[in-house]
Amino acid sequence: CQRVIDQCSQSAEPSEEILQMAETLLGRIGSRNAKHGNWARPWDLYEEHGASLLSPPRGAAGLETPWKRLTEMTSGWSPGDLVIVGGRPGAGKSVIGMQQAYAAARQGVGVAYVSLEMSKESLVRRLIAGMSRVDSHRSRCGVSTGEERRRQVEACAGLEGLPLFIEDTRAHAPVAISSALRKLKSKTNVGLVVIDHLQLTKLTGRSESRHQELSEICHGFKRLA
Repeated sequence: CQRVIDQCSQSAEPSEEILQMAETLLGRIGSRNAKHGNWARPWDLYEEHGASLLSPPRGAAGLETPWKRLTEMTSGWSPGDLVIVGGRPGAGKSVIGMQQAYAAARQGVGVAYVSLEMSKESLVRRLIAGMSRVDSHRSRCGVSTGEERRRQVEACAGLEGLPLFIEDTRAHAPVAISSALRKLKSKTNVGLVVIDHLQLTKLTGRSESRHQELSEICHGFKRLA
């Protein structure tokens, strides 16, 4: 608290950054005090969860992925998981993120998709192209055939009631993303968060290196999960 007071009195940084830093500090305090010292014996856990501990439904312990083999390898995404998809530029990381978001939303799971690069309109256009199996480049250039446009219109009907929420925020600080997610969580249940992409996030203030900054960002997202 004293650190926040000092920054306010010095007025060395914009008020928005001071608020974000204060929120980060308080969040760390909360994460330290939450769920520590809550010991449990194996038998207690078995009594609490019963058969679901040994044989989860649907053959997956967590949220199913769009790819059967990946679900078998990972047992799906469980609550609290932090999954980082790595790859070179243009390898399809954003496509994977959107496919996972759409698949989860179709299962009735609330999904928050945070895009730091593409606009909401571009993301929806790409999603519709994938649902209708129409080349997104042809659709974007307006050279789709009549049959392709018909399939796209039919695909749009599948968007109604889909619990998929998109935010194309320009605030790239993890604390701003966390704040937006908490607001959404207060209105509806969220079971999956997709952030596209990690390299565009940045911390407020200074860091010794980009490696240290990314490490702190990942730790922050893990605490958020």
